[in-house]
Amino acid sequence: MSVIYLLMTVAIIFYFKLPLSGLCQLMHNPIKLLQFNNIFQSPGFIGDELTLKISHYLIASTIKGVHLYKVEHIFTESNLFPQMLSIHCINTRKTKFWQFSTIMENKGTIQNTYSIHKNIFFNQLRLQALNNPHSSVYNNFTNQLWLAYSDQLTAHHIRSVKQEQAHIGYFFNYQDWLFSIPA
Repeated sequence: MSVIYLLMTVAIIFYFKLPLSGLCQLMHNPIKLLQFNNIFQSPGFIGDELTLKISHYLIASTIKGVHLYKVEHIFTESNLFPQMLSIHCINTRKTKFWQFSTIMENKGTIQNTYSIHKNIFFNQLRLQALNNPHSSVYNNFTNQLWLAYSDQLTAHHIRSVKQEQAHIGYFFNYQDWLFSIPA
């Protein structure tokens, strides 16, 4: 008899450019709309001279890969063949990575998504949440912002859980501390 087990894996990856204290909920404003200029004026989209030279090199190299002898014949006596530019190299760093134990839940439902959150944040990370939102005792869910990179369905379920729990004062249930990013 064949058996199918539903399970999922979770990992935390530490990004060294984030503040050591982590992200705070106040840093995220879900009401502010993303403008087209925020995307098209970003460094990867601006068509400056550097980007143009790199594009010329990549196109010429592709043509050379297909027509090697003809391209070499044309450029035998000149240094006009486009060159890849030397760009500031990024320093290498070892990525800090923590793999969690397997979670035996079906992530395909909204109810199980809520159970998965409890498993990750209470059972595996051992974070604390308070029943009383007005307590002065430290609560891991009042200020901290956690980013969850996941597939489209999981991102949808996380947003659905947040909408269902928006009216509850208990910090963990409210889930303002969790921001889902479809990856």
